[in-house]
Amino acid sequence: MEKKFAISVISFLNSVCMGSILYAQDNNDKNCNYSTPEEVNILFYSKVTPYVPSVDRQGNPILGPEEAYFEKAQHYYEAYKNFDPVYINFDAFEAITSANPNALENFESKLFILGFECEKISIYRGNLLGSYQAPFYEILRLMKLALDNNNKALAEFSGKKLTALPLGIYEIIDILKSDFAFDSESLREILPENFLRNYITSKEIPISLTSETALLTFLSLKGKLLGEETPLFFFVPSSFKGIPKNRSGVLLSSDGVIHSIPGVNVPMATEVLNRIGIPTEPIIISEIITESSGNCSLDEAGHWQQVIDGRKVRTCPFNSLLAIMLKEKNYRNTIDFKPQMAQFSKVSMILGN
Repeated sequence: MEKKFAISVISFLNSVCMGSILYAQDNNDKNCNYSTPEEVNILFYSKVTPYVPSVDRQGNPILGPEEAYFEKAQHYYEAYKNFDPVYINFDAFEAITSANPNALENFESKLFILGFECEKISIYRGNLLGSYQAPFYEILRLMKLALDNNNKALAEFSGKKLTALPLGIYEIIDILKSDFAFDSESLREILPENFLRNYITSKEIPISLTSETALLTFLSLKGKLLGEETPLFFFVPSSFKGIPKNRSGVLLSSDGVIHSIPGVNVPMATEVLNRIGIPTEPIIISEIITESSGNCSLDEAGHWQQVIDGRKVRTCPFNSLLAIMLKEKNYRNTIDFKPQMAQFSKVSMILGN
């Protein structure tokens, strides 16, 4: 019976996973030394004496479940001790064990996953052992792979055994720009419950908060900024009346680049960025003055307006005009400058450089 079970695992491996192993060999940036299909076949196809549980005269098991497991593990350790080790990737592990979590149990003394730096990851009772640093997007990919295929071992490993490698400032800004690039279920599975309670009030992560939640997930994975500390500034309208509904946030980075961040939740993004180690401040804008493209201000009802050909129009292209004002440094002439002089002084230093 056990031999038939092993053969079914081998057939599954050959039909589904060999392509994954070969693909990893051809495309892995680290050039990890994965085993060839032939080397994998030697381990799985070789005939060894199957384990037979110890029973009494009536056929009842003598050992309890734990003792029986260790007896079985010792049996297969001895059976395969002269075999060469076999190395596969995470995708092959998922493909084999999603169908049967115990599929690799007999081979655990000789079968290993090659990790993110080609390190050898052991398997014990179907679980991946050890804690590792990994690229943020690879952690998310593995979690989605696990959830899509109901692979509890891979989900446990991705969510609890991995921490994120540092990201550069532009990589972090790109996260904020990418609401539709992240799988909300994967984020929710990784995030600790206290993080979710503090930031997400609904049962599901809203699409409008997906990028901010991805940044929060990076923080929960002990993610840090790669390189020197670099300040950021969000420019936030004091009112959203008269600004298009698909509004974007405006972010100034320390290299003087002005970024448009679609639909950003500035309070959440600011708090998470600061906790990551990136000093981030919001600057409230109530007036925009430019020399070349007109002005915007708030009327008595707190509605944005601009004057076009001598006529007041109750709308404002906030982001476009704000970017022009920053480049012209005309924020010095607005009503916002004096109350926020400390922040604007830092902005002037950035733009001056």
